[in-house]
This record gives sequence, structure tokens and C-alpha cells, in this order.
Amino acid sequence: MHDLQPSDIAKTLMSLARVKKIEVPPDIIDRMCERALKIVEKFRPADIAALFRAVATLSHLGHDIYPDPRLLIALSERATFCAKAFRPVDMADLFWSFPTLGIKIDRTLFAALSARINTTRHLYTGKAAVNTLWAIARMQMLRELGLIHGLVQQIHEHPEQLAPMDVGMVLWVRSPLCPPQGARRL
Repeated sequence: MHDLQPSDIAKTLMSLARVKKIEVPPDIIDRMCERALKIVEKFRPADIAALFRAVATLSHLGHDIYPDPRLLIALSERATFCAKAFRPVDMADLFWSFPTLGIKIDRTLFAALSARINTTRHLYTGKAAVNTLWAIARMQMLRELGLIHGLVQQIHEHPEQLAPMDVGMVLWVRSPLCPPQGARRL
């Protein structure tokens, strides 16, 4: 395992997550996460997002895993450092991972990633916009009205890029973002 690079670790964990009928050996995951912690400075945005997504997917599918918190903190710090290089799909995966894992996103990381979204908003269409918006709602970052409005506007301008499931997700997101008349607003 000492030869594994960031993309190898993320791809291997995601492959394990996709094989639903196999019990994933925890020691393999632990060793990969230990390796990731040793080489965290080599992680690019796509690797960070993929690793978070793989761990969140494994957890979501019922595998009893939770990586060393030091790894998640180190990857979050690395993501903050290289936030300006995140692509929309990577951002969507990373944002999706936090509420899926049930952990709060670091405020500094959220601010750095939000700034990136605001400067590249025109690139957020289809699933990347919907998943990012869903994660913001799930993380209860409802005071981020400029960011939310920008993503909703992108979704509205490109409805042809939405799958039926995306439309359902947008409707679900609308409930915490737009309370019914007479309801208390944040």
C-alpha cells in the first residue's frame, strides 16, 4: 500500500463502495486511510472530493466505517488550500459528502468553496448545481442566500440538463429554503 497515490486510494475506495454485495474488510480501508493521511499534501481537488464521496458512499450503504478524524480534518484543510481549483462536479461530490457522513463542514472550508462557486457559477448546471444546492440545504447553510440564488438561477436557465430525479431533488430542497406562507423565516 505504500505505493498508492491519492487517486488510487479514492478510486479503490469508490470501487469497494460500488460492490454492494461484498463485506468490505475494515483493515483495508483503515490502511488506505492511513496512507492517505501520510500523503495528504499530494491530494488534488478531484482526489479530495472522490475520497470524501467514497467514504460517504460506503457509510451510506451501511458499511461500518468511519475514517480517522485526523484524515478528514487534513483533507478539509487541503481542500481549503486548493479551493480555487475545484471543478463543479468535484464541489458537488464534496458538498454531498458532509451531510451524508453527518459531519459539519468547517466554516473556513465552506467560505473558500462558496467563493469558488460564486466565481464559477456559470459552470454549475444539471446535477452539479442540484447536488450542491441539496447539500447546502442539508447542511442548513440557509443564510447563504446569494449562493443559493445563484445556483437556483443556473438550474432555472438550464432545465434541459436536469434528469427527473434532479427535478424531485430541487422540489425537496425548496421546502427548507422557501417555507410556506405564514411560516417563520430565518
